[in-house]
Amino acid sequence: MLKTKTSCWMTSVVKLNRLLKTGLLALFLVVYGCDTGGTSTLIEGPTMGTRYHIVVVSEDTVDGEALKQEVDRILRSINNSMSTYQSDSELSLINVSEQTDFRLSTALAEVLSAALAICEAAPTHYDVSIGPLVNLWGFGPSNRGDEAPSEQDVQRALSQVGCERISLVDQQLSRPQGMYIDLSSIAKGYGADAVARRLEMLGYSHYMVEIGGEVVAKGRNERGTIWQIGVERPSLEGGNPILAVALDSLGVATSGDYRNFFVEGEKRYGHTINPITGYPIQHNTLSVTVVAENAMQADGWATALNSAGVEAGYEIATSLDLAAFFIYAEDGELKTLASPAFTELTEQ
Repeated sequence: MLKTKTSCWMTSVVKLNRLLKTGLLALFLVVYGCDTGGTSTLIEGPTMGTRYHIVVVSEDTVDGEALKQEVDRILRSINNSMSTYQSDSELSLINVSEQTDFRLSTALAEVLSAALAICEAAPTHYDVSIGPLVNLWGFGPSNRGDEAPSEQDVQRALSQVGCERISLVDQQLSRPQGMYIDLSSIAKGYGADAVARRLEMLGYSHYMVEIGGEVVAKGRNERGTIWQIGVERPSLEGGNPILAVALDSLGVATSGDYRNFFVEGEKRYGHTINPITGYPIQHNTLSVTVVAENAMQADGWATALNSAGVEAGYEIATSLDLAAFFIYAEDGELKTLASPAFTELTEQ
């Protein structure tokens, strides 16, 4: 689907996607005006179990149908490489293989390398070998229903987890037999970056790319102002943005558990699993937003810091100079905490 808008002085606030995985409601503000001479073209479609929305602003005519075909081609290729929901993807075939050594495609090696770097920096909060636990708790390709697994099953799955046992040198992967790698926490961000790179190659320098809540933007919108990405107030129904982040040649992602969860008895279980305990995280952090040099880094680090929680997450973000914004509950009230790098970014 594509849309082009050229009318003057019309302000549009577009709610892009209510994301189950992260809880992010990404917003971009597009103010159409005749003073720029540019035209805004929107293309959108399904991908990776969610949807993508791309806005390109150009003074030249944009062939939206051709651009959509190119975007779909790129995203299909990424799905074919690293989807755990697609049984014949490169990663899925690795996960079920009895082999231990593999030569990876360039894309899969790039994403796994970035994920392993986060694993190394935050080993108690982020682990891409956590797939057995994600599947056990019903948040993977096979939904097991709203029922918590037994302690025995959790410990059995936990014994298969440990990203320190993964070796990746260039494109050569070695991992223990039976290890299940899950890149869901970072692949959508990579997809947004890959589409952005293709837009650059095609000569576009003003665009916003969003895939399932992971966003990368560059240049200006049709009015000539920097793209504004809103971070919503956590709620089941979606709330008004708490703040907006100006995004130019940067990526942003939000991770939270307040939508993707199940309740058993009086216990609530969210989709973010602690790789040390094997259980869903249990703390007062509602969401974490990260702004980084690209959407892939923002995606992975948002998951890691959300898993860590506001106290440990803030320490990590401060020590690594990450731009992170935490929303948490305390004494029945909603509170926020921004890392120094995030504060500096938003005060510019």
